[in-house]
Amino acid sequence: MKTHLLTVGIAAAIFWLAEIPAHAATVPVTNTNDNLAGSLRQAIQDASPGDTIVFQIPTTVPGYNANTGFFTITLASSALTISKDLTIDGGTSKITISGDKKFTVFNITRGTVAIARLTLADGQSGGGTIGGGIQNAGVLKLSGCTLTGHNGNAGAFLNLSGATARIDNCTVRNSFAVSGGGIRNEGSLTVTNSTITGNASNGFLNTGSARVRNCIIAGNFNSTGVDVRGDFISEGYNFLGARDGSTGFGNSGSGDQFGTSSNRADPRLGPFQDNGGVTHTARPLAGSPVIDQGRRGNGEDGLPINTDQRGAARPVDLPDINNAIGGDGSDIGAVEVGPLQPGPTFTVTNTAE
Repeated sequence: MKTHLLTVGIAAAIFWLAEIPAHAATVPVTNTNDNLAGSLRQAIQDASPGDTIVFQIPTTVPGYNANTGFFTITLASSALTISKDLTIDGGTSKITISGDKKFTVFNITRGTVAIARLTLADGQSGGGTIGGGIQNAGVLKLSGCTLTGHNGNAGAFLNLSGATARIDNCTVRNSFAVSGGGIRNEGSLTVTNSTITGNASNGFLNTGSARVRNCIIAGNFNSTGVDVRGDFISEGYNFLGARDGSTGFGNSGSGDQFGTSSNRADPRLGPFQDNGGVTHTARPLAGSPVIDQGRRGNGEDGLPINTDQRGAARPVDLPDINNAIGGDGSDIGAVEVGPLQPGPTFTVTNTAE
């Protein structure tokens, strides 16, 4: 059983670099301003289709917090609109893009877009069915990201009818909407190795086609007390706090675990905090029912996704925990728990007071 951990971010960086087209240019973001030269908004405008936006921001800028190590880009005018093929990769920097409780963070109107290793926070949608964190009308791949603190009529992430999206190794939390506080899907969506928790109303509303594998969807609340609503395709090894109001989960042999609105299942997650990597996450606590009970999902290339949201190795198969039937020893959700590290050994040499 392998228990080694990859250096945080290295495997994820290799994965993303492999997907950048050879002809693509790199467009750097060099400050935390909302607009003008060096800003993320300007980089999106200047980038040609197929380019990759990266972050090369010095720690001397006003948006850098030396205590947390995070750079925060606060939107002051409108959502960031993307209408072309584009990759935005946070890399090894800790980057938060905040809607400042005023704007949706990303509005993807068309194109094939990849967004990796970013924190998207405090988005606010206006009237109508609009996502507070991301609204997607194109083809989107979201990987290694955290969406937190969003409000609106359609929650943190809205995948519109006719749109296609993948969410891999992400955390969606603490967001509110009239329907689908965490995720609302009207198009085609695949969610893998992710954690959706602390949202209201409910965690995941599906009216389109949604495939879910190795995900935690629990601790989301609404008046009916359910975490998921709609018809889903379970690809197995999901953990649902309450599956009432949904179909597709918990079939024989699926490896799914679930509770009901009257008897909710608790994944036993730790606090949302820095657990390594460039985004905050919620790590399963000791004794959590998600540890070693999963089977990691596959990426677009059909190969297993061998890292978690932080870039740490997956699976880490703990020897004292029995795996789920058919599982591979992965933990369910966005974070893979490594082996406990032994502390220092102390020897008592004097028993006198």
